[in-house]
Amino acid sequence: MDTFNKLERRLGKLTLPNLTMWIMVGQIFVFGMEVLNQLGTFNHFPIEALRLIPSKVVQGEVWRLVTFIFQTPGTAHPIWLIFVWGIFFLTGTALEQSWGDFKYNLFIWTYILANGLASLIILFVLRRDVVVPNYFLLQTVFLAFAYLNPNIEFRLYFVLPVKVKWLGMVALALLLYQFAFGDIYTRIIIIAALANLVIFLGKDICYGLKARQRRAVHQRRVAHAADEAFHTCKICGATEKSHPDRDFFYHEGEGYCDQCANQMPE
Repeated sequence: MDTFNKLERRLGKLTLPNLTMWIMVGQIFVFGMEVLNQLGTFNHFPIEALRLIPSKVVQGEVWRLVTFIFQTPGTAHPIWLIFVWGIFFLTGTALEQSWGDFKYNLFIWTYILANGLASLIILFVLRRDVVVPNYFLLQTVFLAFAYLNPNIEFRLYFVLPVKVKWLGMVALALLLYQFAFGDIYTRIIIIAALANLVIFLGKDICYGLKARQRRAVHQRRVAHAADEAFHTCKICGATEKSHPDRDFFYHEGEGYCDQCANQMPE
């Protein structure tokens, strides 16, 4: 938290409020230009120049490191995009309100820089020039929202109420599936996409796991203590659990059941 506060004091003036809205507006604008290009109505908008292609970045087109987030996320089907943008706007603005504008800006910039670094690693280390997609942006924002607000309910198909933590688990499972069965380039891009989650939520996740582990150990100890007998007869070994009908007496710190009470020392 201190680190974020220090960064905010130094860089807070560069914060862009309502960043989720501006990203979504940019994506809608680019999508509209793509549709016009396909219709032949307006084919002068340089959509290709927005894509994150590492070889082009090296050649000096550094704006691609940022403009790739304005590409249409995933499929270009309008109905799907309306759903995607709605979820992105809801979860993104909720994170902005929860974290504050600066921290949320930093979260998005971490995603952007990590993807740019991943693209250059693929280019220089693996000798492959790939187009880096931006459809993992929604997943990272959604997963952060789901972790921080696990019990909020979404209406699946506008009818079935489902807690967002279960949807987050499905989203995470899909990412892990893509990571497991994707090629090396996809794996690097997924790691880069999840970097902001590790940086911003990793410590909280570790603390949460440790707390759950401590709670489980405590519950086992309590259960074990509940199973142990409190009274034990020194003579016959009877306990209140093995012989619940007996009464127990103590003499000089030693326990005796009522059947052995006559053998207690004077």
